[in-house]
Amino acid sequence: MIIYTIDKEIAVKRSPVFRSYFFSYLLMISCSVCFAIALYFYAFQIAKSQSSKINQMLIDKLQVEVDEYVGDALKLQEDLIIDKTLRKVTALKDVAMSDQEVLLEMQRNIIGKHSISETIDNIFIYLKHFDTVLSAQGHMSSQLFYQLYYENEIYTHEEMRELLNQDWHWSVVPLLNAKGERELVFLQTSLSYGSGEDSATVAVTINESVFQQWLDETKWDDALEIFILGKDGLVVGADEQLLEAGCLKYGDSNRNSMILLRDKKYAVASSYSKNRDWEYILLMPDKLLKNDARKIQIFAIFGFFMCITVGMYVAYLLTKKHYRPLRLVMDQFEQHGEGRFEFSENEYQWLIGRMEKIHEERKNNKKQLKCHYLYQLLTRPWPDVPDKTRLFQAGLTLEGDYNLVIVVEFNLGDLQEVVERKEYELIRFSIMNVFEELAEETCRVESVVAGEDLVCLLNTSSIDGDFREWLEGIADGTQKRIREWFGVQVMFFAGSVERGLDCIYTSYLHANESAKYGDLIETESLIWYEAIENRRITYKYSLEEEQRIINALRVGDSAKVKELMRHVLEKNAESKNYLAYDLIGTLMRGADAGGLMWLPADLDIEKQLSGKYSNEMLEQKFFQLSDHICSQIISREEEQRNDCELSGRVMEYVKQNYQNPDLNISITAMEFRITPSYLSSLFKEQMGMGLLDYINQTRVEQAKELLKQGKSVAETAEKTGFSGSASFIRVFKRVTGITPGQMKKLQDE
Repeated sequence: MIIYTIDKEIAVKRSPVFRSYFFSYLLMISCSVCFAIALYFYAFQIAKSQSSKINQMLIDKLQVEVDEYVGDALKLQEDLIIDKTLRKVTALKDVAMSDQEVLLEMQRNIIGKHSISETIDNIFIYLKHFDTVLSAQGHMSSQLFYQLYYENEIYTHEEMRELLNQDWHWSVVPLLNAKGERELVFLQTSLSYGSGEDSATVAVTINESVFQQWLDETKWDDALEIFILGKDGLVVGADEQLLEAGCLKYGDSNRNSMILLRDKKYAVASSYSKNRDWEYILLMPDKLLKNDARKIQIFAIFGFFMCITVGMYVAYLLTKKHYRPLRLVMDQFEQHGEGRFEFSENEYQWLIGRMEKIHEERKNNKKQLKCHYLYQLLTRPWPDVPDKTRLFQAGLTLEGDYNLVIVVEFNLGDLQEVVERKEYELIRFSIMNVFEELAEETCRVESVVAGEDLVCLLNTSSIDGDFREWLEGIADGTQKRIREWFGVQVMFFAGSVERGLDCIYTSYLHANESAKYGDLIETESLIWYEAIENRRITYKYSLEEEQRIINALRVGDSAKVKELMRHVLEKNAESKNYLAYDLIGTLMRGADAGGLMWLPADLDIEKQLSGKYSNEMLEQKFFQLSDHICSQIISREEEQRNDCELSGRVMEYVKQNYQNPDLNISITAMEFRITPSYLSSLFKEQMGMGLLDYINQTRVEQAKELLKQGKSVAETAEKTGFSGSASFIRVFKRVTGITPGQMKKLQDE
């Protein structure tokens, strides 16, 4: 026995398939070795090229995003410049009581513009004739406006007034507000309307921290430097010490791909703004680039030597492993008397010969032949089907005059992802057996699988008046049992009742046609072809009509919603069932626009789409639902605007979760189940500061305590929810005016 095994092992190694396996694996490994060698010599260039492309893509993406936001601010400023009310204000010669209405109307326009964008910090108009400022906060003297919002040690009120009295043309000036924060002020002098003088300066301000956040989010590594240079000398987001050498200026056409700053080499990527004289610049340290390339080179060298040292051995092991299943299959054939394999032959050719023999034997299997003929009856028109004699010999006895084809489908629902193929086959087998058991007393039932569907052929001698009702009862009974056993929904789609074998094909086509409209027909277990034969799924519901309904829902105008819905339903009275799908979607979008993150829990969508309601009842259902949504939107808005309890709960939530680095406005809004924009505006209105500013302030206060305890800057940043030391230092300095390191030195002193 041992001798036989050894001889067999030697013979296997001489097998053509074994040798082809072995040499194919060697070829694969050789390709890997060649690739590793090429990668070793080319790694640095690839890394450098890819890094440059990534950096350029990042800076281009930043340019598009920032330009979009700045473009919105400029568009808002342009709208104010051409506003008719501003013309009236600039035409005033004196601010009398009769003119207060014009100023109030202009203030409303400013408030409306301000609410459009969250990134805009403030909007104000300086009236040169009166030396006053008109803003969302009211109409006041320039002296009072300066004291409230821009008083600082750098420049006086007179200097600021002198600045605002100048003529500006879409200019940007950095100013320091009363909080010590730097703002970018977009200035534009109003147009002259007949008087020949410019009497107002329109200003839109954006906090520099907003730009800094965009720059920080673009970085993929803290070592990167990303900032904005303006043609007029404006610098946003750059370390002043980095640019003090003057190597970087706006529009420097002679800039090389590598520059030297503070004794360090940087790779440069830049992009120019489309709507401002700005240049977006990204600096990548040369050391970071070399580190990435070095990692690739080390990996390539390691792969090269690994392929050489273990390649032959791995190829042999893989050959044995993958040849073994083939050998086991061949042994099974040999044990069952299918012939003995000689190792001079090709194993695959030998197996193909054995399989062809088995296939010929299985063709005579009666059950397989029966299914084959039944499938031909369903899918081939007459006379391309077997005659009755051949059908009878195969066990397919269809003696009745009438035939009906039913296509059976079942919906796994939430089980779709977890049900395995064996379970799927079990469900289909159970459906077939239950249906045949219930129907065999009256009809002869033959079933076959066509693709993923189960097809049943009913053959009967007569069709009486109760046939439809009887068959619907059979479908209901089958559906009930399958739902109890497996928890899945079964649908039956019946074709037309046809006379003779030559029309079975027609009934099958009709059954498939009815299955196409299964989702749009009333929720019955059995759907007849006649029910959908003359149905036309058309209705008129424009995007403008849908948007008007959403706008009315957003403000809680229930009467307007009813008026618009009534018009749509009356216009589509004959297509109400299909229109209901779109109306449900409209209500969901309207609820979301109003600050609700879900529809009311008592909504039963299945009933809304069942098709069992009259036009009047369906209209009443939608009216009740719209009333419910509008009342919730109005009550939520009134409750949260008149009560600071929500802001208090938000502040408590921030204090408990400030250590989470992913904490932001969106996650907080999700926690309280309202939209982020609504929460942001409500918190700022009630608490006087932005939610993001409060999150950063909370983190900084906690960081101060940790620094006092002797914690390092890196450890403090990690424990207070910052993504890294760089972002922690930047935010800490913006809030406190000093860096964490400077604070630790002051404590030590």
